[in-house]
Amino acid sequence: MSIRLRLTLWYTGLLAMTLVTFGVIFYVTLARGLLAEVDKTLRRASMEVHRALGASSGNFVFEHVNVTRLDALPMDEFAAPGVYVQIMDERGYVTAASSNLRGSQLPVDPALIETGLTGHESLATLAAGGGERVRVHTTPILVQGRAVGLVLVGQSLHALDVTLRQVGFILVTGVLAATLVAGLVGWALTRRALEPLDHIAAMAERITGADDLSQRIAFSGPRDEVGRLAAAFDRMMGRLERAFRSQERFVADSSHELRTPLTVIRGNLDLLKRSLSPIARREALAAIMEETLRMGRIVDDLLTLAQLDSPQPIEHKPVDMANLLDELYRQAQLLAAGKHRVTLGPIAPATIPGDRDRLKQMLLNLVENALRYTAEGESVAISSKLYPPGSRLSAPGEHGRRYAERETLAVSVSDTGIGIASEDLPRLFEPFYRVDKARSRARGGTGLALSIVQGIAQAHGGWVTVQSELGKGSTFTVWLPIFF
Repeated sequence: MSIRLRLTLWYTGLLAMTLVTFGVIFYVTLARGLLAEVDKTLRRASMEVHRALGASSGNFVFEHVNVTRLDALPMDEFAAPGVYVQIMDERGYVTAASSNLRGSQLPVDPALIETGLTGHESLATLAAGGGERVRVHTTPILVQGRAVGLVLVGQSLHALDVTLRQVGFILVTGVLAATLVAGLVGWALTRRALEPLDHIAAMAERITGADDLSQRIAFSGPRDEVGRLAAAFDRMMGRLERAFRSQERFVADSSHELRTPLTVIRGNLDLLKRSLSPIARREALAAIMEETLRMGRIVDDLLTLAQLDSPQPIEHKPVDMANLLDELYRQAQLLAAGKHRVTLGPIAPATIPGDRDRLKQMLLNLVENALRYTAEGESVAISSKLYPPGSRLSAPGEHGRRYAERETLAVSVSDTGIGIASEDLPRLFEPFYRVDKARSRARGGTGLALSIVQGIAQAHGGWVTVQSELGKGSTFTVWLPIFF
């Protein structure tokens, strides 16, 4: 069953239940109200009869009550139309009746007569034949506290029954018509409202069939739930397209990076099959060893990236960042080997949750990157700064909103090297991306160091920013939010 049909049935069923409930309440209330008006009329007429009969002496004699006296009662015909009066003695015989009965009698119930003779009034609806009903009000005639007769005042319920039948017919017809119209209108409106969903489904089918992730829905309707869904679908397709293109580039680049050392190894192995001098043989073996080590570094970096992309979270233990940076500084001096000036400070004391080995690897990659692309005699600086909650951070919008209220540690590695062109900055963290000669293989890098830096930072809930200018050096900053 489609969503459109389910929604239509739900809305139509709910409307039908509401209308039926309203109709039942209205019908019952109307019936009770009309019957209450009839009862009020009968009680008023009964009071008039008793007032007229009470004018006689205590020696009340039924023979003195005649039709003429009953017809002469002061009752308003407009206030009590079609009211019948009948008087019975204690034996149940009719002694007088109003002329509008035309010789007939009001229907009686022995139980009502018995109740009246005990001194109690009663109201009942009795059958009058031919499917008609009469509402009868029975009251006792008391003489010196004893019931000597009964006054029966009745009114036909024909008009009430006709009215209720007409009202019932109108209610049933109205509910059925309203339900039918609501169902048809609801089906049309639901179809129109869900039309973008059909478009989304058709677009998804086309994308699946054509393997073209560049297609978009481009919904131009209102920004309602369907509009937001279409926009979210377009954003998702954009991310999938970027991820797919990135994966394609990654596979191509990794294949190229691994094929180069394999080609060198294969070529040197072919040379070793020939009769070479000892010097040439040592050079071939050295080249094979060098390319083997390089290929091992590439494989290790690829495994690191794969681990960072895995769903398994890294451990989060307290890490003293001041101590870690001091250790990093000493190691950077050894790597510089006196060719570069390495400085430390200022350092902010801070403890963050994370994996100490991964954090050290991340920062060491930045230091090695800075030393690799900084000329001899130039400097590399390591520093950190603690930002209190609410600070304006240099971060993408999502990260800035997420961590605006958290304390954040910024660790920077700056150099005075060759710098990076502005057009290369957006792709700087892509795997195997190299910036011309500045990122050439001749400097010994695998092209994965910055990708690993970004992956480790994101695994710790942080991000990486870079500021650089050609010929003036670069500053890489890792932002790490502090939360326990």
